[in-house]
Amino acid sequence: MRAPSITFATLASLALVACGPAAQQGADDPVTGDDVVNIDDLVDADSDATGAIQVGDPALFLGAARSQVDTTNAHLKSALEVVRAVVGGREPDGKGIGKRGFAYAYWDHDVDGKQVRFLVVRINKRRVRYLLAARESGGAWKGLLTGIFIKRAPHVGGGRLHISLTNASDLFGSPNADGSIHLVFANHRDDVRGRRILYLNVKDRSKPDQPAVNYGQDILRFPGVGGRFRGVLVTDILPGDTGPAAGIEAMAMRVFWKHGAGGRADVAIAHVAPRPVKFLGAAHECWDAQGLRTAYADPWPDNDANNPNEGDPSDAASCAGFGKDEPGQDAASPDGQDHDPELDDLLVEAEADTITPDEAGQEEDPSLPDGA
Repeated sequence: MRAPSITFATLASLALVACGPAAQQGADDPVTGDDVVNIDDLVDADSDATGAIQVGDPALFLGAARSQVDTTNAHLKSALEVVRAVVGGREPDGKGIGKRGFAYAYWDHDVDGKQVRFLVVRINKRRVRYLLAARESGGAWKGLLTGIFIKRAPHVGGGRLHISLTNASDLFGSPNADGSIHLVFANHRDDVRGRRILYLNVKDRSKPDQPAVNYGQDILRFPGVGGRFRGVLVTDILPGDTGPAAGIEAMAMRVFWKHGAGGRADVAIAHVAPRPVKFLGAAHECWDAQGLRTAYADPWPDNDANNPNEGDPSDAASCAGFGKDEPGQDAASPDGQDHDPELDDLLVEAEADTITPDEAGQEEDPSLPDGA
């Protein structure tokens, strides 16, 4: 996906694309703050979820997972915290019904000296389109976020959002990355929240030596119980220059945690830069309720000085009750994907699976709501 830039097509185009006989039902219902998704459900971190060099030390892969979740949250917040600041729990600055009968509302706000507009257009009774854009004073609008939200109740449902890290970095200096991320989510149930992150050609501007990444990340949170994480981390995780392969590694992680008990991580690791790419093997780690290691194993004898094998990660009793669940080798890549089947089902339940990338990525001019 290219970085969103506003095309200055009128919202009449949006209406023509969005409508069909079924889509018209409820399209003139007023847009309110209830149509804005709960931002906390999309970026809230779980303190137990996310990671010991030796038994009794802080868990290594728990720290790696935490680091990756923190980085992803920072990427999401580059746009979602702007939405929060612009809407701020207040009434829209403008609202109405466009010429073709589609209701709209928009919120305006200055953020760090930039004019920001968050526009919501109703497609039907439950489905709304989002556009977040910003500009320097008198300049051209730049898109920060596009997407679709399907509301089941105020602030909750399913959706798909596309965030331009390039435009956010150009306008606000954060997260200092290029590319885009897609967020597919479901927050309609009290007992579980889920999100899928898809990175598209994302590159940290401060790390030119690292490859651009196109990997995925799944998180399921069970409030008050625990959760699980599937994701990829690209970094120099193996210390020194004489390990299994000197350079940059990709780690495909499956991490499980239970509040008040602990968790485990099963990690497939591959050397990815400099080339050639080579699969190195899998490592396993378990930790207690304090995040301290209870067991660890990896296949590299010359790595034992830093991460000695100890305990028994095959024993679920040492791992908060979780058994081994090792990722496939293909997931250990800058382009790795490791989808969680239960998250798949949750996204279907929330109807987020009905939103295509093209639909979520449509860009419209935020300055012309009357065209709707």
